[in-house]
Amino acid sequence: MIQHEPLQPAEQLVDPPPGGEIESEGMAAAAEGEQAGALLPEPGAIRVLLEACAASRAASFLAVLKTMGQQGTGLLSFGGRGHTLALDFPAGPGIDGLLGRLERLVLDHGGQVYLAKDSRLSAAGFAAMYPRLPEFREILAEIDPEGRMRSDLAVRLAIRRAA
Repeated sequence: MIQHEPLQPAEQLVDPPPGGEIESEGMAAAAEGEQAGALLPEPGAIRVLLEACAASRAASFLAVLKTMGQQGTGLLSFGGRGHTLALDFPAGPGIDGLLGRLERLVLDHGGQVYLAKDSRLSAAGFAAMYPRLPEFREILAEIDPEGRMRSDLAVRLAIRRAA
């Protein structure tokens, strides 16, 4: 049996900046590259995604795996039972194709992309991953009939119209 030493708190592993605290969430946001992050409810789905990355020969410079709980109550809530896997890749040749394959795999396994860190999800993929989108569209049309509330993300994901 392999024994591992217990993980130490981050404060014991690195020196925080003077007068600052260690920030662990979103550290790679400033890095030049792309992030793929998704909720995967099926236990074997993580392996499938990692195998796709290995087959593409793309190396993630940061990986975060978290256990999730209950689904949120919002119309476009992210979350639910399963695990989230976030992978950060350097920008370069082949990354667009890999991210497209990962989107299809997430869909195939009943998963959901995390919109707050997404920059590549297709409108069709979004509509399939967020089944309460039609309800959201109805409310949005009612409260903002002139379409003033919008963002680049909303335009890319066709939130205001059917995909």
